[in-house]
Amino acid sequence: MGLFDIFKDPESIINDSTMLRIQLWTGKESDNTYQVDLTKRQLMANLESYKANSLYIMAVWDTTWRQNYLHELTEQMSKISGFSEYEKRHEKNLDLVFYDGPEGSFSFTEHDCEILDGELRALDSTNNRKLDDYNIECVYHITHYNNVRNIIKHGILPHDNKYVNNKIDNEDVNRIREKKDPINNKKIHSYVPFYFNPKNAMLYVNKEKQEDIVILEVDRRVILKEGSLFSDGNAASKDTVFYNEIDDLSRLDWNVINYGSWNDYEDGKRKRMSEVLVQGRIKSELIQKIYCYDLATVEEIKFLDPHCEVEIEKSFYF
Repeated sequence: MGLFDIFKDPESIINDSTMLRIQLWTGKESDNTYQVDLTKRQLMANLESYKANSLYIMAVWDTTWRQNYLHELTEQMSKISGFSEYEKRHEKNLDLVFYDGPEGSFSFTEHDCEILDGELRALDSTNNRKLDDYNIECVYHITHYNNVRNIIKHGILPHDNKYVNNKIDNEDVNRIREKKDPINNKKIHSYVPFYFNPKNAMLYVNKEKQEDIVILEVDRRVILKEGSLFSDGNAASKDTVFYNEIDDLSRLDWNVINYGSWNDYEDGKRKRMSEVLVQGRIKSELIQKIYCYDLATVEEIKFLDPHCEVEIEKSFYF
């Protein structure tokens, strides 16, 4: 396998004419990094020159794939240009990556880049701060506690994945969620669903088995991932409207979502269930906390050794 063949897109792979954005550094603490756009052919031709002139490659983006940060390619290029040796020799851990390009200027850690799949829209601190305007601290995924072992291992996956042990959803609602959304034209069930407020009708209809249900608190930046949608109510409802632009969060009824009983508001039951729908797999590292109904469930989950906190939170339940 060639160096660039590991980065496959559904429609193409990187070729000699693919334009890449390279972040370079002289190795001098007083010097800033700078960026240059090169094709694959030009990059490969310049590698020896970079190394000879102590120019280190710190990061590589693909300018044709929605500005994706190429984690593995960055690692390989940093080794070839000598930056990895520099890090080891000077005992430096330069985990922070600085980006300055068409998407704006911001920095992020390689760890965040890894768990957010290198998506600059999600890594952009400006986008992240926009969520503060709506007091969105996280989003929530509701599941049966017997599913947590596989979630820790495989991440949170869309409906009907092979790792589900126990379902808590309604079959009639499931049939409705086979419909396609109006923006990406994908089945609702092809997304991983999250709620802004987990104390909603979905949990209410399962109140007789609440001790078996856990609520996963997840990093809010999943809202910013490519292809994510959010809705102004239950995604299964015919009256619900879908959005994909962050500024459209203003269209959601945040009073209904966050405060009091949904019965106090017109159409409150539907609106309280406003959702975030995220494509693909959500890595378990994005789970920040796991909430349980009772101590017995807490102990079950802690035995699985998740990387996050596990605690009882009765206020989320009925």
